[in-house]
Amino acid sequence: MKHLERLVVCEDDADIRAILEIALVEVAGLDVRMAHDGVQGLALIREWRPDLVLSDVLMPNGNGTKLLENLQADAELRDIPVVLMTARSEPKHVSAYLAGGAVDVVFKPFDPITLGDQLESIVAGRVAKA
Repeated sequence: MKHLERLVVCEDDADIRAILEIALVEVAGLDVRMAHDGVQGLALIREWRPDLVLSDVLMPNGNGTKLLENLQADAELRDIPVVLMTARSEPKHVSAYLAGGAVDVVFKPFDPITLGDQLESIVAGRVAKA
C-alpha cells in the first residue's frame, strides 16, 4: 500500500503555510514543499512529482481551481490527487470542486493536527481502489 510521503502545499497566506508546515512536517513527518500561489505550485509539481497536492482555492496568480484544471489537462500529472482548501462550504461549491477533479475538500478553519491523517487516508484509499 502506498503511503503519503511527498506533498506540495499551495497557500498564499504565510500564517496558514506556517501552521501547515508544523502540522505536516513536524507532526506528520511528511516531505513538504510550499508554494505561495498556483503558478509556483504547478512548477513545483512538475519538477517534484508529489504524492498529493493540497491547495487553497482563492489565491492570486493562479488559484486552486485553475491549478486543478492545469493538472487535469496534463496527461503526466492528472493522476496526482488534489485536495482543495476553502472557507466556502456551500454544496454548490463543493460539488463544483469535486466535479472539476478534486478528490476531497478541506474546510477552513481546519484541524492541522488531524490533516496529515486525512491526507494519508486519501492516498492509501486511491491506491487500494486501483
